[in-house]
Amino acid sequence: MRLRVLASGLVALGLLAGCVGAPSEPLLRPPPAAGAPLPGWVIRLDPIETRDRAALQRTADDLPGAIRVRNDVDLYRLVYWTQVKGRPVPVSGLVAVPHGVAPKGVVVYLHGTTTTRAVSPSLPGRADGDQEAAVFAGSGYITLLPDYVGLGESDLPQAYLVAQPQVDAAADMLKAIRGVGGVPGLPERLPLFLMGFSQGGQSAAALHRALERRPAGGYDLAATVAIAGPHDLLGAVVGKLDGPDAESPRNVAYLAFAATAYANYYGQPLDALLTPELARIVPGLFDGSHSPEDIVGQLPSDTRRLFRPEALAALKAGNGWFARALRENETAAWTPRVPLRIVIGAADEDVPPASSRALLDHARQRGTVTAQTVPGADHMRAAAQSYAPTLTWFESLSGGS
Repeated sequence: MRLRVLASGLVALGLLAGCVGAPSEPLLRPPPAAGAPLPGWVIRLDPIETRDRAALQRTADDLPGAIRVRNDVDLYRLVYWTQVKGRPVPVSGLVAVPHGVAPKGVVVYLHGTTTTRAVSPSLPGRADGDQEAAVFAGSGYITLLPDYVGLGESDLPQAYLVAQPQVDAAADMLKAIRGVGGVPGLPERLPLFLMGFSQGGQSAAALHRALERRPAGGYDLAATVAIAGPHDLLGAVVGKLDGPDAESPRNVAYLAFAATAYANYYGQPLDALLTPELARIVPGLFDGSHSPEDIVGQLPSDTRRLFRPEALAALKAGNGWFARALRENETAAWTPRVPLRIVIGAADEDVPPASSRALLDHARQRGTVTAQTVPGADHMRAAAQSYAPTLTWFESLSGGS
């Protein structure tokens, strides 16, 4: 949640190692001769800009931990195909490529909750992407930020907190940068690192789980950091239905967004879940054109006033289609084989620490899941304080320095 290169003598994305400046022409994949487009096929790769090391360092300096940027970075907007419930869908994402150096690996960053299309990672007004480009691409890692389905290029409604569409979009982005029209000159294999914040923490855990079951060609999954992720999803939702948490405007918006997204994705009538008046207006609030402030201003002041009485009672009891669907999308009850680190803000009021810790509690005996609790940190501070230690960990696993 969160309501806000290839050197070794190669020419990287049309850039000579000594030059600064993005290529002037997009790299295109010819359309298929017949049949539906396959997931991971590139539609286009559009240059955005080259950020020099000094500008990236200024961005990194906003984060705790004395992060040192080592190289310039080329930014691209990748448009490619994924699928949603078997239907081909064009989606997009930001690609940050270390300029003039051989890549140490690939980092996939899955961002927090975004209701406004204009701040998608691949768009100029992005809310996420600049810090990740500075920290990770500026340290030699190709860095990918998928726009979630419903953001960026995609005109579908967002599948908020539904795991599979985010997993598919990220996995297909990994395919796309290796495909025709993707990033040329990639090594045959690269270590792969995942990082996600809030909603993206849940998505990163789901992607990690999916990649252990079906590895992505050309990548070796090495580690994941899930920051403030709602792994016990039903517990996180139900916890916002009582006490002071029920009266938080952010929580009202989170639950309205989740109810709308789940009703759309699972083909359920929204007016059987929300009150009739809200069922009429809420889908329009989450069409990608409204800011969080606009949305909050048109919602009730209490989460319990969102729902029909019978739907509220069922949700609190863990019954009904909405509760079942939330359980289906949880990322708590599994045990990773590859190391996964959970980061928890001790003072997080957006995602309950217990919801994040649920994955650790389940997988504790295997020892592949570890937890870092940031004392006194709220939701956003937990994220800010994660970049430096995450980079250090990834560097230790990739052999970087």
